[in-house]
Amino acid sequence: VQDFADEAAAVSRFFQKTSTTPILSIRRVQNLPLWQSYVNHREAVRAKSCNNGQANEEFLWHGSKSGAYESIKNRGLDVSYGGGCIWLSTNSKYSLGYCVASKQI
Repeated sequence: VQDFADEAAAVSRFFQKTSTTPILSIRRVQNLPLWQSYVNHREAVRAKSCNNGQANEEFLWHGSKSGAYESIKNRGLDVSYGGGCIWLSTNSKYSLGYCVASKQI
């Protein structure tokens, strides 16, 4: 529980750097097979000598329609929905502009 509280606090701080929109809730949703794939790739990046053991990770925001949540949770971000691209931003306010109805990112 403390790990999630620390993670949620970090997400909140990063979100509030670029947006004054109130945060209604923070939930961690995880697809275990996608997470395992990510962890494997992250470790491969860390192992490269040019990265000095760092994974070079960043918080990125993605705004979408409220109905996209289930698809993203189950399959991850799919480039076929974005015309061959996945649009992400380090600016939470920018990504909020792409949210529809529920304003969830």
